Amino acid sequence: MSDIKNKEKSRSKNVASDEVNRLISLVEKYKNIIENKETDSETWKQKDKCWQVIQKEFSVNVTSDFRSVKTLKDKYNGLKKCARKEYAEERKELFKTGGGEKRVVKISDRSQRIHKLISISITGNPSEFDNDQVLKKL
Repeated sequence: MSDIKNKEKSRSKNVASDEVNRLISLVEKYKNIIENKETDSETWKQKDKCWQVIQKEFSVNVTSDFRSVKTLKDKYNGLKKCARKEYAEERKELFKTGGGEKRVVKISDRSQRIHKLISISITGNPSEFDNDQVLKKL
């Protein structure tokens, strides 16, 4: 029974705000590798090496718990997911019908930074033939 308790994973502390900002800064530095959409084996090897470098740079002067590559990747993927949700909510409110007051959706600074890294993944490719584009007033 005690062997089972020793093998259980212990939960690490939540990633602090300054750690999140540091992670985003490191991903911005290596975005050409991390956000490369190619799927060949060489690209995957480059990405793995890059995440190792990010983990080492992240761990320099660390004041909190050790963060593994998997933890950092998971956190970054979670940040991308949150950014996509915020931008989807903004777009939903923009095209909402039915009257009533418009609700202004606030996009967080983190999501704006993530948007700069993965903009096409969030907003899609613009199309000159699409009629859902919002026209800006001149």
